Amino acid sequence: MSELLHAILGGESRYLEFKEMYSRTMLKTISAFANYHTGKILMGIQDDGQVVGVEDPEGLRLKIENA
Repeated sequence: MSELLHAILGGESRYLEFKEMYSRTMLKTISAFANYHTGKILMGIQDDGQVVGVEDPEGLRLKIENA
């Protein structure tokens, strides 16, 4: 099983957050991970672990960087 699939099946935790889509409030999660500990945010994943994907990954990356 791939590391990514294993992480999704394991669900959210202190070090892993799922985000279905970009929102300004997710910047708080990014800040918390940057300030307190390492963590991962998987975009395009619903809270229940269902993969919905991201329509424009490059555009999303740029939006987050510029926020």
